Amino acid sequence: MRSTVLRLGTLDDDLTSIAGAVCHLLDTKPCMVWIDDSRRIFLGEPDQHPPVPVRWIVGTFGAGHSLRCIEDDLRAMAQERAGNPMPE
Repeated sequence: MRSTVLRLGTLDDDLTSIAGAVCHLLDTKPCMVWIDDSRRIFLGEPDQHPPVPVRWIVGTFGAGHSLRCIEDDLRAMAQERAGNPMPE
């Protein structure tokens, strides 16, 4: 992955597709996924300084993470941001 930040969509978009895009972009380097105040989802390298404000970090993912794991984390974040926390 290049040292760039990619905007993947928003928490209101199809999170399965966004999780699939994250999986597709993963290589041997981990990637960080975060959300800004406008609910936009970004992906970048964890050691780079994001050029957009980070409001919430979804997680850092590597080649071993499944689409399901990434999608679950995105859905949990979407529910949290909507004021409906996931049940424990």
